[in-house]
Amino acid sequence: MMGSGIAEVCARSGVDVTVVEVDPDRCEKSRESISRSLDRGVRGGHVSEEDRTAALEHLAFSTSLDDVAGADAAIEAIIEDERLKRDMFRRLDELLPDAQFLASNTSSVPIMKLGAETSQPHKVIGLHFFNPVPVLPLVEIVHSIMTADETATCAREFAEKTLGKECIDSQDRAGFVVNALLIPYLLRRSGCTSPVLLRARTSTAGWCWGVRIRWGRCGCLISSGWTLCWRSASRSTRSSAIRPPWLPRC
Repeated sequence: MMGSGIAEVCARSGVDVTVVEVDPDRCEKSRESISRSLDRGVRGGHVSEEDRTAALEHLAFSTSLDDVAGADAAIEAIIEDERLKRDMFRRLDELLPDAQFLASNTSSVPIMKLGAETSQPHKVIGLHFFNPVPVLPLVEIVHSIMTADETATCAREFAEKTLGKECIDSQDRAGFVVNALLIPYLLRRSGCTSPVLLRARTSTAGWCWGVRIRWGRCGCLISSGWTLCWRSASRSTRSSAIRPPWLPRC
């Protein structure tokens, strides 16, 4: 889902994109997902028919990573598995020696570890988009201690000037900026459902109406995924204060 959203935003901005999936079925699902999203944009008046057609023409789908050879940059958005991501960056390093940057959309894997798998760690950076990518404007630009200033500048210009996103800078730390604030809150408040503390509906209503986030705490957790939340939390602390409780009713 995240990879399709990033590909859509790039294609709508006039960037030629090669989407690499694990098999033909996933390629077709990604194509259909992007097409449906563009259709919603047309119905909502946010995308013209001409722009929809143009965006689709900027997209190519493949099951071979070799097809990205010669690209100006890469944005990795595979599952949150550190071993797989490190393997991916080794391959990208081989295929794209002249790339302007190699970016990861990771929420939990240190950018430094990904850069260490390459021969040019100064070109590795985090570009953390937020879902749904075509709707939410934020991108976190995550610098590791090995990321060059030139790489960060190039990535920021791409996100801001080409994609029209709003960017904030982050150190390469657990949760970056947004999740460092959000995930401990979600995990902590998910345990606060006993009558002694507060009712699930009360906590959710406070989150929705006070912070103006529609889904509430449980919806955010379900959408983000327990595994991802716990990995991000585990990077920052082993404190029982943010240990995942049982999923409450809400």
